[in-house]
Amino acid sequence: MSRRATGPRPRLSSCWIALLMMPGFAWSQTFAPMTKPVKKSGVVSTTVERDDIVSLQLRFGVMDLKPDDFLVITAEDDNNASQRMDVDDLVVWDRLTAWFNGNSVKVDLHWFNHEVAPQIAIANVYTSEIYAQFLDLEKSRYTDKDACSLTDRRIPTRDDRMGRLMPVGCTGFIMSNGTYLTAGHCNYPVVGSQTGNWMQIMQLNVPFSYPNGQPRHPPPEYQFPVLQASINTQSGPPVPGHDWLVYDCGPNSNTGLTPIQAGNFFRGRQIGELSSDARINITGFGSDNQPPGSSGAFNARSQSLQVATGFFLTQLATSALNNQIRYIVDTEGGNSGSPVIVNGTDHTIAIHTDGLCQTQGFNVGTSFNLAALATAINQQPIRNQPTRTIAYLDGGTLAGADSDGTYFKPFANLTGWWINSVVHATLVVTPGDYGYETLNGSLSFSPGLQVIVPKGRVSFWPRR
Repeated sequence: MSRRATGPRPRLSSCWIALLMMPGFAWSQTFAPMTKPVKKSGVVSTTVERDDIVSLQLRFGVMDLKPDDFLVITAEDDNNASQRMDVDDLVVWDRLTAWFNGNSVKVDLHWFNHEVAPQIAIANVYTSEIYAQFLDLEKSRYTDKDACSLTDRRIPTRDDRMGRLMPVGCTGFIMSNGTYLTAGHCNYPVVGSQTGNWMQIMQLNVPFSYPNGQPRHPPPEYQFPVLQASINTQSGPPVPGHDWLVYDCGPNSNTGLTPIQAGNFFRGRQIGELSSDARINITGFGSDNQPPGSSGAFNARSQSLQVATGFFLTQLATSALNNQIRYIVDTEGGNSGSPVIVNGTDHTIAIHTDGLCQTQGFNVGTSFNLAALATAINQQPIRNQPTRTIAYLDGGTLAGADSDGTYFKPFANLTGWWINSVVHATLVVTPGDYGYETLNGSLSFSPGLQVIVPKGRVSFWPRR
């Protein structure tokens, strides 16, 4: 029984002493605290600095945080760019931060209702030196001069339908169903002596690099975590025509937006044969050393967004597991994962993977006609719901007479989906206004129907 001491501890009588000395007898006394511990709030700060670097990223260790606690990471030398991260953000971002320009960041931990102030735990500091390893790997898939023309014809551009994947430096792009594509070799698990997942962050609105070609980073608002558990890639080693990867991104911790919400998207297209003079664009974050930069190698356009236009050659299906698109378009290391775009449209037909112009006279991408890739794109929105079925509604130019509700053959209007389907538990809709026709002029949906609108506004209205 608990007893509170109110004065000097009493002496034990000889009777009590005798009892205490008897075998098997035990006696204890506890003292309750006079008051409960006071819970406090405050801010803990630290600065992380490294010499001779131009950018850095942190990975936090395990910290004893409560739901109201949050971190603010600020790069004072990068126009005070800052990122706010709460407990949920740390989980989604795998305890990584965005990339910051400069050689230092300040970390402030705002804590609430703790008895003892929690401590900031930093497990790793990644620096700009890591880029060289990945660019060397990417360049190994290209010849020393990868451009198809005598003079590199790529020019700078702006396009928020694609992003730079860090730290590997490849290109990723956004599809209309809210999924993201790149080359499978961009996440190959071994780089030199290091192993790991090297597609960690997707960056939109990437600025020009430093004069020596070292990448600069956009503000934290345009950086997004790649969800490692979402990655679906080709079976076996990546080879030309069998080199693809589908993934999802989490929301930005400052804005709450995903890349498709902050940017825009492509529509995927499966093709037969385009005419041999069909124009093809490839836009991506390839390296650039023409002219040489301040260090005699890469320049400020390196690893920033550039576009080149060229010609479609052919589509070649060498087996059920290999389907290539071949074309003559300038690319360089870092372009891997770029969309192969039909000029003048928002249609992409393949993922660019290999620069072979100097050895074989053409560059190569993995075609969307590859069955495994087409299935992965179609199913990605319900990857965590394998018992559901899925249908697509797109009023754009993709829809045709042979529409069957799959991603590459979507229904053009709600009537088509309503008539041709029995029950589709998930309906993915691109932005637009969709009319419908029913016998009584009313519209009803099956119980449990899930409607996904990856971006923009959708409206359904009755046709008169």
